[in-house]
Amino acid sequence: MKSVCREIEIVTVFDRYGNIKPIKFRLCDVNSNNIIRVDKILDVIDNISDDKKTVTYKCQSFIKKQEKLYNIKYDKEKSKWSLYGF
Repeated sequence: MKSVCREIEIVTVFDRYGNIKPIKFRLCDVNSNNIIRVDKILDVIDNISDDKKTVTYKCQSFIKKQEKLYNIKYDKEKSKWSLYGF
């Protein structure tokens, strides 16, 4: 998986327990502005270190009938979302 990191705009929902579920995000390139739907969340990892609290979502989407696997990371302290390996 590529280690490219991009900040993204994302739409999420919260369940009644306060858990966050990514629904879709905007992927902005130089020539395009695509909305990508998160088809499946494969894993959720809560990361707590001395200086950062993050949640990483391993996700799957189908784009033009091709499967894409990637990670979406949420930084709880900065309230920022990042995309890795797309």
